[in-house]
Amino acid sequence: MADTFATAGKDWLFIYYPRFKANIQLTYKSINKNPKLLQEYINDTYKLAGKHQVRASSIQEQRLLTQSGRTAVIFKIEGDVPSPYQFYTTDSTNNFLRGAIYLSTASKNDSLAPVIDYIQKDMIQLLNTLKWR
Repeated sequence: MADTFATAGKDWLFIYYPRFKANIQLTYKSINKNPKLLQEYINDTYKLAGKHQVRASSIQEQRLLTQSGRTAVIFKIEGDVPSPYQFYTTDSTNNFLRGAIYLSTASKNDSLAPVIDYIQKDMIQLLNTLKWR
């Protein structure tokens, strides 16, 4: 795991997979019981996922109920895109977490399917085991 990427923001954390030259980028934001701020973060998430429409063959939105009873929204972005999955989850009052799987290449995602599946399972595990502090 590394959070030393040159473009990293102060609230970013990267789970790096050196073998696959891929990562899960996580961004944490405090909401501070501010519904407008929560809506802003959710809107940003939709905008970021939507930026892939140029190269995506489809973007599917799925709601996942995690093992801890939390809801996560997952965007499955199909096609030759650098980010095949993006997601967010929140407790709606204090915490917001956005994440995205990024590959080093945006081409031939069909041949990268085993890698994408492997990292996607880690993403689901992360969501299922997430605890706010």
